[in-house]
Amino acid sequence: MAESFLQGQMRRHVEQFRCAVCGTPSSGPAYESMDGLHHRWSNWNRPANLHWCRDCGRYVCAEHFSLSNGYCAECLEKRYPQARAAD
Repeated sequence: MAESFLQGQMRRHVEQFRCAVCGTPSSGPAYESMDGLHHRWSNWNRPANLHWCRDCGRYVCAEHFSLSNGYCAECLEKRYPQARAAD
């Protein structure tokens, strides 16, 4: 059976967006809205469950991302090595 358009979109999205550290795939496209409630649409250029590191620009999963400062675990360690040594 041939894949539908939506299945193909999802397959390509998952191939494109994975965690740069552990390889966790995107759960799907991010949803966006102009007013917060209505007129929502899928943004296939952004993953829903991966976060963008503001330093290296890679997408990483929540396990490898610091919400408090916007860096992935690798960039956070490079910027603040003393924080890792304190653990």
